[in-house]
Amino acid sequence: MHAAVIALIFVVLAQGHGGGPAGPPLPPADLVVRGEVIHTGAAGISDPSPGRVPLTAMAIRNGCIVRIGDGPSVSPLIGAGTRVLDLNGLTVLPGLVDSRGHVLGLGDLLAEVDVTGTASYEAVVESVRVRAARTPAGEWIQGRGWDQNDWVEKSFPQHAALSAAVPEHPVAIARVDGHALLVNRRALELARITRDTPDPPGGEILHDAGGEPAGVLVDNAEDLVTALIPPLSPAQREERLLAAMRECARYGLTLVGDAGIGRETFPSDSLARVAVRARAKGLQVRVHCIGDLANTKTLEAFERAFGGQPRPALRWAV
Repeated sequence: MHAAVIALIFVVLAQGHGGGPAGPPLPPADLVVRGEVIHTGAAGISDPSPGRVPLTAMAIRNGCIVRIGDGPSVSPLIGAGTRVLDLNGLTVLPGLVDSRGHVLGLGDLLAEVDVTGTASYEAVVESVRVRAARTPAGEWIQGRGWDQNDWVEKSFPQHAALSAAVPEHPVAIARVDGHALLVNRRALELARITRDTPDPPGGEILHDAGGEPAGVLVDNAEDLVTALIPPLSPAQREERLLAAMRECARYGLTLVGDAGIGRETFPSDSLARVAVRARAKGLQVRVHCIGDLANTKTLEAFERAFGGQPRPALRWAV
């Protein structure tokens, strides 16, 4: 996020924008924020046209915004116990919304080894070695982000250096695009991958000059190793989701639409129940789905929610 922008959660916009309050004075605010510009998201409200009161300050009480306006209109809400946050010219935005994200994927990235942007294979090995030093022996070490095109030596890496640095842990580090997997000797041994292992359909096991597995598995060959990695427990999944949501909130994201969740967090038959409830509450439903069966199930859920009648005005979408 640009350094000159700060995002805050606009929970409730109460009391109007600028000008003095009608009726008795309001009690002091818990927090007053002063910035260069405050964008509310309401059409015309932040328009700095002549004669319009500039929005440069806002007062918050009990988690709700009670006044937005210029400095003089908000200053009366500053009391002895009010915290005043001066943003020194920064801009304030409403909480941001990401309409298509991968929340668990972000949680995985936060929990695993992130080697995005590494300038050498040695840097990748060092990142894995550091993680291994605080990981119980025998546990899998996973990560993502390496790209040999960013290195001086642009050929695919070989596992020798990684295996020497991390011999007791099986390691699986995905390339930045997910189409190649770097593994160490321990992972190759667990997967029983040898010089004689044939390439699976749609995949390739890279070999060194001597014909031995080099430590990089391409596309469907990745499954030979990833199938051995234990799935996340419900507690681990929850921990990663919560970590990802905290990271989103830290950057001002107050709502994220997740474009990829598993059957164990969202069974297919639950979509129909959610659709019916959403229709009753007047909510718009948008579903991210891939494949014939997924689309069929989604359309059936919509039809059930619509009572078998076309409802084009609802603008539900796939």
